Amino acid sequence: MTETVSPSRHDIRNNRLMNEVTKLDKYEYNLKLEKIDKFVDQGDYEMAAKLADTIDWRRVRNVRTLCLISEIYEAAGRLERSKEMLERAYNRSAVGRTVLYRLVEVTTALGQYDEALEYYSEYEQIAPCDNNRYVLKYLLYKGRGSAPQDLIPILEEYLKQEYTERWAYELATVYQQAGQIQKCLAACDNLVLCFPSGKYVKKALDLKKRYAMLTPKQQQIYAICLREDEHKSITASNADTVNTKEKYVFISYSSKNQRIADSVRFMLLEKGVPCWMAPYDIPAGSKYAYVINDALENCACLLLLLSNASQNSQFVEREIERAISYKKAIIPMQLEELELNSGFKFYIGNCQIISVPEIRKNSPEFDRILKGINRYL
Repeated sequence: MTETVSPSRHDIRNNRLMNEVTKLDKYEYNLKLEKIDKFVDQGDYEMAAKLADTIDWRRVRNVRTLCLISEIYEAAGRLERSKEMLERAYNRSAVGRTVLYRLVEVTTALGQYDEALEYYSEYEQIAPCDNNRYVLKYLLYKGRGSAPQDLIPILEEYLKQEYTERWAYELATVYQQAGQIQKCLAACDNLVLCFPSGKYVKKALDLKKRYAMLTPKQQQIYAICLREDEHKSITASNADTVNTKEKYVFISYSSKNQRIADSVRFMLLEKGVPCWMAPYDIPAGSKYAYVINDALENCACLLLLLSNASQNSQFVEREIERAISYKKAIIPMQLEELELNSGFKFYIGNCQIISVPEIRKNSPEFDRILKGINRYL
């Protein structure tokens, strides 16, 4: 018969003390995470990284948290520490697709190409259909010093699957480096045709101007890009405030509707309507949370690009909430069939929603949007 030994009062007291210490550790840990989040919201990644240094990450098992801290270290320019966090996350995740992607990026940036290639091979095995594998392959090959002729097929294949402005411009520059000027010019033309404005559009037009004349339409787009740069230079004189000398419309949207938002913004600029839209009007190095708040406080009205994605975006919800608190008019522009969720019923239930099934100039729906905005300018 096994004898049961009852715990002594001393053991019970020690167990209680250990539980109290554990609770205290969790409280301090959560408190530090909240402070780190605040520093990130302010764009102060150096302070966020310094606070992260005070946490014993060996005891943290949450993969998502480790990845977020890795991004903070990377933003603070501490790549080795970023890699360390990713390796901890990698060892704690069964199939770390996101972690592997980031490990390829960081090890490539560190120039650790053999290690990056190992991570890339593993990434290809677990995500053979992911288009982003072409981006990783390009970054890895470029880092290792591959010739432009070897880089071109990688970007061409990626853009067949997913056409994005950043990598379309990158392909144009690689064509230029390879001496394939006609393909470079064609790539610039295609980019400008697909994206009506933005920094890569201006870069593409600048690149084309070295070898050929711009079309009248491209000259018009280039003039708008120059006005955008002028607006940014004014704003950058005080990185945490916005230019309040002219009235403007604040465009709130989900990043999943980026192309539509770019088109709307371009059409409004063509009509002479001043616009404020992230990320174009956020100066480099500024505290974006402050800039967005000031932009909302000083805007004439808010144009909401209403979609299922924007309804599920916490950033869009925050922008609407702040706009309401500043007593700004909200003009909802519905992009697709949807049913308002409870939160948006609360925020815009009394607003007139204008359905715009197709984004094109001079349509009756867009004219209604334009008239609604001009009431407040």
